[in-house]
Amino acid sequence: MNRALLQVRAAMRGDAAGVAALIEVLGYPCTPDDAIERLRAVAAEPDQTLLVADRDGNLCGLLGLDLMYYLPLGARTCRITALAVAPAHQREGIGRDLLQSAETWA
Repeated sequence: MNRALLQVRAAMRGDAAGVAALIEVLGYPCTPDDAIERLRAVAAEPDQTLLVADRDGNLCGLLGLDLMYYLPLGARTCRITALAVAPAHQREGIGRDLLQSAETWA
C-alpha cells in the first residue's frame, strides 16, 4: 500500500459510480444515477459536504458531514452522516485519514 497516493477531497459528479458502490457498502441500494442526485443534494446544502478518499482515480472511502446547531451546547457542531471504506481497502488507515480531513473541514 502506498499511502502517498491517497488523496482526500470533496466529491465531484464524476465520482458517482464510486460513491454508489461505497453507499452500498453501508447497506443502502444506490445506482450511479442515484448517486448523482445525492451529490447534487449535498452540493445544494452549504452546511454539508461529502469527502472521498481517492487512490489513483479509484474511490476507496467516503465521509459525509453536516454542520448543525446543537441545542445542548448552544453552538454549531459537525455530525458525521456517513463513513464507508471499500472492503478491499479496510485496515489501511483510510478511515483515519477521512476523519482527520473532517476535523479540518469542521
